[in-house]
Formats: sequence, C-alpha cells, structure tokens
Amino acid sequence: MDKQSNPKNGEKLNKFQFILYGGVIPLLLSSVIILILLQITGFNVMEKAKSIPVVASYLEKREKENSIEVYQKRLDNLKVQLQKEQSKVNELEETMAVKDREIERLRSQKEKLEQEIAKATSIENSLNQIVLIYEEMSPETIAAILLEMDENMAVKILQQLKESTVSKVLEKMPANQAARFTAKLAQ
Repeated sequence: MDKQSNPKNGEKLNKFQFILYGGVIPLLLSSVIILILLQITGFNVMEKAKSIPVVASYLEKREKENSIEVYQKRLDNLKVQLQKEQSKVNELEETMAVKDREIERLRSQKEKLEQEIAKATSIENSLNQIVLIYEEMSPETIAAILLEMDENMAVKILQQLKESTVSKVLEKMPANQAARFTAKLAQ
C-alpha cells in the first residue's frame, strides 16, 4: 500500500508543481515587469486603480487609516516637542526672574551708593567752605576752636589747611594737644 500511495502523492505534487511553475510564478513575474515598465513610462498605476470601484474603496480606507495613524503619530510627536519647549520656556522664565531680582537689587544698591556719594560730596563741600573760613581766622582762634570740637573733624580740617597755617595753629595749642594732632596728621 505504501507504494500505491507514494505514486499518487507524487502525481499530486507534480500537478501542483506544474500549476505553480507554469501559471502562478510567470503571472507574478510578468505583473512585476509590467508594473516596472508602466512606472518608468510615467503611467500612474495607483491613480488608475482608484477608478476601479472595489480597489478604490479599499485604497481610500487604507489612506484614511494611514493618514489618521500618521497624523496621530505626528500629533504625539508635536505634544512631546511642545512639552520640551514649555519646559525650556519655564526655565528661561525662572532665569529671567532671577536676573530681574538681581537687577533690582543692583539698582537699589546703586541708589544707596549715589546717596552716599552725594552726602560725602556735600560734606566735602562743607568742609572746603569751613577750611576757607578758617584760613581767614587767626591761628589762636583756630587752635581754640579745634580743641573744643571732635578730634576726627579737627584733624580733617587741619589736613585741608595750608601748611603754614597748620604750623601756626599747632604752635598756639598746648604741647600735649599739639602732639596728639601731629600724630593723627602723620597717619
């Protein structure tokens, strides 16, 4: 029985091979060659296929699915990109806020320094006016006034006076006071 079933299987296989080799493969090969030739000549096969009702509905369905999928992927990518950009914007806003606070701090510091400079300038102008007044006084009067005022202010005034006037003023002071002022002037 084995011998009888083998030849039948062999015959069936040969018939299948004959159909495959004689019909299906040449049909596929010729279809591919025709499609390539049509593509080379500029004939749009897909456009013509859309005119066939069954193929057109299938292609439209595929295009809709593909377009929805493509747009969904693109939308997802854009959402991710938007989140990245939003985080960058947030970081830049934080940096900008820090910089704004720093600018405000520096502005207030600048205003304080300008006020101190104005105050120092006015004190210096006042001191210069006082020195001009003292230059017109006699050394005895200057010595008496300087002995009564704050020692630091007296030294500042002595520093601004002419050397000849300072020597005459120190000459009119008691020796211990003149020595103290001289030591402070030397510093």
